[in-house]
Amino acid sequence: MEVRHSRLPRLAPLVRLLPSRSGAAALAMVISAAVIVGTGVYLNSSRNALRLAATEDLTAAMDMKRGDVARWYHERAADAQTLVESRLDRDEIVAYLASGGSGESAETLENWGTSLRRAYGYSSVVMFDSQGQARFVSGTPPAPVRPEALARATRDRAVVVDDFSADDDSGRRQLAFLAPITLGRTGDSTVDVVIALVVDARRELYPMLERWPFRSRTAETLLIRQDGSDVVYLTDLRGQPAGPRPLHRLPMPETGQVVAQALRGADGPIEGADYTGTRVLAAAGPVAGTPWLLMVQQHRSEVYEPFWREVRLAFAFSTLVLLTTIFALATSTRQQTLRTLQAQLAVERERQDSDERLRSAMSASLDPFLVLDNDGGIVEWNERAEGVFGWTRAEALGRPFATFVLAAPFDAAYADALAAARSGGSNVRLGARTTGSAKRRDGSVFPAELTVIPVHLHDRLAFSAVVRDITEQVGAALEVASAHAESRRLLREADDARRALLNIIDDQRHTEAALRESENQLESRVLQRTMQLEAANRELEAFSYSVSHDLRAPLRAIDGYARILDEDCGPALDGEGRRRLAVIQREARRMGLLIDDLLRFSRLGRQPLETSVIDMTELAQEVAGELTRDLPDDRRVDLRIEPLPQALGDPGVIRQVWVNLLGNAVKFTGTRAAASIVVSGRLENGVAEFSVADNGVGFDMKYADKLFGVFQRLHAASEFEGTGVGLALSQRIVARHGGRMWAEAADGKGATFFFALPAATGTAGPDGAAALEIAEGRSRGASTGHSSTV
Repeated sequence: MEVRHSRLPRLAPLVRLLPSRSGAAALAMVISAAVIVGTGVYLNSSRNALRLAATEDLTAAMDMKRGDVARWYHERAADAQTLVESRLDRDEIVAYLASGGSGESAETLENWGTSLRRAYGYSSVVMFDSQGQARFVSGTPPAPVRPEALARATRDRAVVVDDFSADDDSGRRQLAFLAPITLGRTGDSTVDVVIALVVDARRELYPMLERWPFRSRTAETLLIRQDGSDVVYLTDLRGQPAGPRPLHRLPMPETGQVVAQALRGADGPIEGADYTGTRVLAAAGPVAGTPWLLMVQQHRSEVYEPFWREVRLAFAFSTLVLLTTIFALATSTRQQTLRTLQAQLAVERERQDSDERLRSAMSASLDPFLVLDNDGGIVEWNERAEGVFGWTRAEALGRPFATFVLAAPFDAAYADALAAARSGGSNVRLGARTTGSAKRRDGSVFPAELTVIPVHLHDRLAFSAVVRDITEQVGAALEVASAHAESRRLLREADDARRALLNIIDDQRHTEAALRESENQLESRVLQRTMQLEAANRELEAFSYSVSHDLRAPLRAIDGYARILDEDCGPALDGEGRRRLAVIQREARRMGLLIDDLLRFSRLGRQPLETSVIDMTELAQEVAGELTRDLPDDRRVDLRIEPLPQALGDPGVIRQVWVNLLGNAVKFTGTRAAASIVVSGRLENGVAEFSVADNGVGFDMKYADKLFGVFQRLHAASEFEGTGVGLALSQRIVARHGGRMWAEAADGKGATFFFALPAATGTAGPDGAAALEIAEGRSRGASTGHSSTV
């Protein structure tokens, strides 16, 4: 039987769907352009983000350092102004100048200069006379101070700052804050001096500029001053040789350089070349109250290092995407060509095949293969059809295809399609792969994929039909649909989770912003409190200086004249006159002791502590021996010192506590015929607690709140001598060690003073002592141990 096919209907539609070579090239170009544009947009955004972050960091660092330098500068100027306004001992200076720098006045000035340098970090303190000659130098001899600066300070009677000198060839970096001091009149001329507070910038200023708030290899801070048409760099530049050298001076550079833009008042971040020609990003601004301009800069190469890494990665990724796209399109085009050639070859072979080949093909088919005649009757039925439908070939031949094989409603639809083909018309079900239902011999129905193609057998119209059982495919499709539905559900849940996570992140961002705002407010308050504390310290230092000099001079005069009066006129005075003269001398000495105690009290807060383990038993016994050594022979004091626990503290400072407490106990038991003093101690929860109990006059507890105040006395000075500073000093010493002090007493029944310190096993705190948590009103048990009587 001869079979002729004009085409393969199943292959032709597929071939038409594949892209042509020109279409593949156009698609490759579109994908390449999209990849290039997307990569360029991403890289440009990344570069802009890096530049924005770098400029924000530089601006923040510039603002911070500019504020630090301004505060540093004005603090030094304020020190010089304090010297101008304070009441220095002009007599000492006049005496020093008159003696040519020798005698007691020289030692006094040297002590004053040394204390000023140590307290405020000046490299030297220099006193110039009215002719500009250095008459006194304390510390490192400074580089020369410009005569015009000295003359201006003397003329204007105001503080003058001798800025970094561009003409100084010594290579030093010094600033001198000049304070004019008016001494008085000698004859008809005014005798003035200028005190220069000299700062070594390499030690005091440069380290503050070199500290950088974030990690960078190339970041640099420059302090600049414009001097006419020149630019003077006030800091050391990179690449310069080490060691002292003059200031670096350059002519005003071109507009493109960052320093020129900064000096011309450029607003915002600056980009250009630095003094070495390297491209940098910079931020600059004037330092308030100074002739300086501060600029911070960073190499552009370091800023854009992450950008170039991303460029390399993006280039590699884009190249991979483009190569993959080109390879995929080339493979697709090649496969299209191969399929086209295979389809043409199959058409040629089909035209040459005979009926035998058709039967062989039908026998080898894995699907039921049927051949229908013009009327739709079955004329061929392969073995696979026998297995699927249950009818033998003999039983199926001649049966109508639509009603014998197909189930309703597809049987009527295919009957109409065959009729349309016989009449020369067309039908969508012919030549196409459709899905329907087929039935077996036992009446069971199963899903089937049908392909019915009109063919020509000799001169008659015939049909080839393939009926494929797709029960497994339908089941798989249902499973796939179920899986897709489950995937969509999971995707919805993931999207909901993503939205929730974004909300959480947004809330966290708001929280972080609030925390940053709180942190900024806290830093502002800390800065304000620090400035107030520094001002208070300066006032206290001025007060201490005034007390040390202004009060001692009158006292020395009173005491000296009283001695002279006693020596010269003592025999001529009666008993009352000599008594009054003795009172003057005694009160002058008492005033001197009061000044010493007051200065000791004021300096205690600035004195650093050297913490170590203290043997409190040995220390108390040593102080007790010194106090009782000078007692009158007719007075006996029963002073018992029990074994005391070791504590952490500064032995020299804690010794003063024992001196004050044991001294008070000896003093206030002076009215007792049998004086008794007991020193005891105990350990509790890492705290060493000590007590000094006596049977002296005691005091009323309603005045206990005044006990530790300066100059507060609960007994008249005529009854018991003293300055009223000892307990205040002791309480402050214990507080600096992280402890506390309190007292218990009754009027006429003695007093007990307690103080607590960190035990030797404690943890070091901010002042080197252990932090204590001492509860109010804790009970104190009796301490036991050996005692000694003095």
